[in-house]
Amino acid sequence: MALAPSEGTVMRNMRKVWIVLLLSLLVAAIPRCGVETCRNERPSVLDGCVEDGEGRPVAGVRIFGYVDPADMPMPLLGSNVDKSLHVTEQEPACSTRTDSSGCYSLPVGCGVRAIGVTPVREECVFAPASRLWRQGNTLKGYDFTLYCGEGRLVDGHIWGRKGPGRPYPGVQVCIVSSDSSRRDYTVSDEDGYYFFHDLYPLFCYEIAPSTYCPQYEPASRTVEHPTEDYHDQDFTAVTPQFVNISGRVTDPYGTPLEGVTIEFSYRWPLAGDGEVPDTPTGMTQLSVETDAEGRYRIPTISCEYVEVSPAEPGCFAVPHSRSYGPRTDIDGEDYTLFCGEGYTISGYLKNNHGEPMPDRSVRASGPDFPSYQVRTDTHGRYEFANLPWGLDYEVRPGCCPSPYTCNPDRRAYEDLDRDYVDQDFILTRTD
Repeated sequence: MALAPSEGTVMRNMRKVWIVLLLSLLVAAIPRCGVETCRNERPSVLDGCVEDGEGRPVAGVRIFGYVDPADMPMPLLGSNVDKSLHVTEQEPACSTRTDSSGCYSLPVGCGVRAIGVTPVREECVFAPASRLWRQGNTLKGYDFTLYCGEGRLVDGHIWGRKGPGRPYPGVQVCIVSSDSSRRDYTVSDEDGYYFFHDLYPLFCYEIAPSTYCPQYEPASRTVEHPTEDYHDQDFTAVTPQFVNISGRVTDPYGTPLEGVTIEFSYRWPLAGDGEVPDTPTGMTQLSVETDAEGRYRIPTISCEYVEVSPAEPGCFAVPHSRSYGPRTDIDGEDYTLFCGEGYTISGYLKNNHGEPMPDRSVRASGPDFPSYQVRTDTHGRYEFANLPWGLDYEVRPGCCPSPYTCNPDRRAYEDLDRDYVDQDFILTRTD
């Protein structure tokens, strides 16, 4: 006959049950990054530590894990007021804190393929700003260095071609941190002055003006682990070369035209990969005239952005204008001038209720005719006057297909040989 267990044995078994239950609850309570899909595999644990710039461990730092790395908060160095990294609206999948040794462990669910790890402490910045773990990578060494304190300032001037004392406004200046967590831009003001704030000793920074044109001396400056403000980090534009834009002006029959005024305006370009600037700086209007052979020549600086167009009263030039950012001499920039022989295309822009649509752009273009724009008057009327004959044109409102649909969507004209009136467009808003 089996003996009943003693009271002591029952109590020991009960304690074991409670211990197992508590351990199970504790494990279940540990926040994991991602849902558990574990069967025959064990969950992963990311390990790392946080130290300050002197190598001392930092306890109590919040560590957030994002299953979708796209949800990670972007570093806000230089743009935030309180110099901290904030969690985005997207909630992290898991979180923990560093212990007294400055280290942390972040459990990862078995089905997770990638985790973005971001440390956060108010009034502090981290290097790097975040780390990315992918399935198959090592689970160790997700370390961070922390800096809590004020950032430093770097400033200077951009000087023009004639050196210090000649400010160069409108130049885009870029700063990039050594870990690429910061990439900011600014533009020199009317005194050629620029500045960046919130530079931290954790990083090295490279500062450089746009290299589109002209070149600068020096080409860039490096600020290494700043512990103080850096002033007078100046750049001076290197003198560019003079170039010429030249061509010939004739009538539609090829006869050279003498005394035609060629207007050109130039401006320093704002930076950006050679793109045409949206805002002119220091624009100046000049002009030359064609000689007896119909030729003209425009002397300019290789780094200046130049807009060129013939300007003869009662005449229309094909092309209407040209734009340049010349690096070398350019010849063969010819124009054909139609004087007093053109035709007119005109009409109205109305909405689907028959009401006029004033101050709207309308464009005319063609294979031999670059885009030309006019705007409707208070009655919604547009007009392209004195258009060269014999060319193909297409006319369409500039606000179609968005946010309007147009009926018709465009109007085409082949071998223009007469005036066209009542070339109306009906616009229906799509939003």
